[in-house]
Amino acid sequence: MKKLFVLTLIVMLGLTGFVQAANNAGVIQTGNLNEASITQDPDGHTAGVIQLGNENDADVFQAGLGNTALVLQNGTTNAASVEQDADNSLAIGTQDGDSNALDIKQIGEDNFATVVQSGSFNIADVGQHGAEGEATVGQTGDGNEAHVDQAGLGDSAAVAQDGTENFATVTQSGLGILSGPNAANISQIGFRNYANIWQRTIGVLSGLNTASIFQLGDDNSAEVVQGGLGLLRGLNTAEVNQEGDGNDAYVSQNGVGNNAAITQELGGNIADVIQEGLLNRASVFQYDRNDIVSILQDGTSNEAEVVQGDHNYASGLMTSEITQTGLANYAYVEQDRGTAYAWITQDGTQNEAYQDQDQQTGRNRTEATIMQEGRSNYAEQTQRSGGGLQAYIYQTGSDNVAIQSQRNISQRAGVFNIATTSQDGSRNFGSIVQTGQIVTATIFQTGDDNNGYVLQENGASTGSITQLGNGNAGSITQ
Repeated sequence: MKKLFVLTLIVMLGLTGFVQAANNAGVIQTGNLNEASITQDPDGHTAGVIQLGNENDADVFQAGLGNTALVLQNGTTNAASVEQDADNSLAIGTQDGDSNALDIKQIGEDNFATVVQSGSFNIADVGQHGAEGEATVGQTGDGNEAHVDQAGLGDSAAVAQDGTENFATVTQSGLGILSGPNAANISQIGFRNYANIWQRTIGVLSGLNTASIFQLGDDNSAEVVQGGLGLLRGLNTAEVNQEGDGNDAYVSQNGVGNNAAITQELGGNIADVIQEGLLNRASVFQYDRNDIVSILQDGTSNEAEVVQGDHNYASGLMTSEITQTGLANYAYVEQDRGTAYAWITQDGTQNEAYQDQDQQTGRNRTEATIMQEGRSNYAEQTQRSGGGLQAYIYQTGSDNVAIQSQRNISQRAGVFNIATTSQDGSRNFGSIVQTGQIVTATIFQTGDDNNGYVLQENGASTGSITQLGNGNAGSITQ
């Protein structure tokens, strides 16, 4: 760390030779109970404070164009504050030791702020008001906390935390005819982490924001909220990646062409995605146990994909719920191992729904439900389990197709398969295939050109087809 101090001092002194018609200030302190304050008001300043000892405190204020401020602290109970009121300003604050706190405030355009903290009890707070601002905060040690607040257009923020009990939040907002795009990134590695990103832009053309959160370790929680207000808004993207224990992720997007992706690998993960607008796409991947997913899409051309428990150690409860309102929606749910529940509700035109539940390694229960209302809908369900199978498809509209396939792999007697297809519309097709144990199937069709087919093999089978309408054909094979 001391090498960094010396290097920064050399850089600081070197900068003074290139400043034209500007003030230069430098303070170096090594001992106890140090305090330094620098105030500069003309344009093009360079200021530096280096403190290595105990009880250090540093305060820098600059007003003008092209300012540069450097604060470095190494010892105990350090605190540093930098305030710049100008465009094209640069502020760097570095703290190494105990009980550190750093505050950087910048007003103007094209400003750059960097905070690096290494030790214990660190807190960093960066506030930027102006367009094209860039903020970077890095924290390594215990009890870290970072806040970044940016108000402007085209701002970017990056927060990296490594150690214990970290907390990070980024707030970005913009106002203008063309507002955005803002970018925010948070990376957390260790214990008790929580990350929050909130982005909002207001203008005729607003949005185009990007946000990403990465969490590796314990008790993590991530939240991304993106919004745009204007004639054309949206095109926001959000990505959350969680690998560790007890993770929770929440993404909410409001606009046009939004994209959200959540990946959770280990622990009791919960994911919640809400999208409003057009051309939305949401993907959630969960690979451990006790996974819960809820996706709500309201708009046009929405697409949602959920994969849960797709590895050898997956177990526990898996639930997935997808709700889509609009047209040209697509939904896919894959659940492997563990007790699984899946619901897909589509209200619109040209919707497609797929549910695949594979519990082939155990005797867990599976239940799948697809509800479609509209026209040109397609629904397909595939289930493999030894603990009971339940599949339900409800379609209302025209040109609907429903396909259900169940395979009971249980060696115990008396395990039920239940499959139901209900269609009310025109040119519908229904198919139910069941294998093993006590099985039951029902197809109910009302409308035009309907066709029903039920095949059941082995066990005490029960099949029922009811058709009301024109050109219907029904077949049961047991």
